[in-house]
Amino acid sequence: MGLVALGGAWCGGPYAWLPPFASLSLALVVPPAPDPATQVLTWMLLPPGTTAGTWTALVLAVAGTAVYAVGGPRR
Repeated sequence: MGLVALGGAWCGGPYAWLPPFASLSLALVVPPAPDPATQVLTWMLLPPGTTAGTWTALVLAVAGTAVYAVGGPRR
C-alpha cells in the first residue's frame, strides 16, 4: 500500500505500480542473506512476522500514506 501511494504521488496514477514492481524485481535478484540491509531490500519475500519485513512494511505504509495525503497524486 505504501509503495503504491508513493508511486501515485511520485509517478502519477497510471504509473503507481512502478515502485512496487521495482521493489519486487530487486528482491528477486538480491541473494538472500541474514544481514539487516538485505532483509530490508527483500522484505516482500520474508516470512510473516519477521522483524525486518514487518518494520519495513510499516514504515513504507506510513511514509507512502503521508506523502500521498500531503502532496496528492501527480497529474
